[in-house]
Amino acid sequence: MDMTLISEDEVKFEAHKVILSASSPFFKQILKNNPHSHPLLYLNGIDGSHLSLVLDYIYKGEVEVYQHHLDTFLDITQKLKVNGLTASKGRGKEETTDPENICFEERMEENPEDE
Repeated sequence: MDMTLISEDEVKFEAHKVILSASSPFFKQILKNNPHSHPLLYLNGIDGSHLSLVLDYIYKGEVEVYQHHLDTFLDITQKLKVNGLTASKGRGKEETTDPENICFEERMEENPEDE
């Protein structure tokens, strides 16, 4: 692990520059323009639980996301330009997601009032 990502809620994640660069033009550009042996990148507006899901997708190629977190997850992957989940808008291309790489989980939330 040769770089550190910090979420908005100050959760620290260690990652590999080469993997993040290969998976995202966002990371590639930042790392190219700011060479450092062990960069630290603060990701404002992204909490640790969502960043963990994004890193799971980047490293494993698939991720399980609760249905009620899906929009936030896809918004973050779009901001970070994660390959495989978003495509460029305009010039005849539409935003796309690859549903085979996302497992949707629908579970009933426990409601303490029902007990």
